[in-house]
Amino acid sequence: MLGHERLDTAQQTLQLSRAYGLLWYDFNFFQPVMRQTDKTHDAGHTSRKHEDVRTPFQRVLASQCAPAEHQQRLQAEFESMNSFTLKQDLD
Repeated sequence: MLGHERLDTAQQTLQLSRAYGLLWYDFNFFQPVMRQTDKTHDAGHTSRKHEDVRTPFQRVLASQCAPAEHQQRLQAEFESMNSFTLKQDLD
């Protein structure tokens, strides 16, 4: 995402910090992930089973492990975001 050049000025550090923040939103709200649930080996053949493809945000809401106020805050952040403008900001 960032290349192989050295980033050592104060301005570059601030831009890097902003990029990491935007990447957090992109990954957790918009990038679906396949979670492996089972892996078996049988006569040289490996079989894998996966959960449904969902974003980390969707998994948090479905798990009911997070407190209700945390889930509401995440839901409000998600509803205020636009994936298209987020991608433009990252670019």
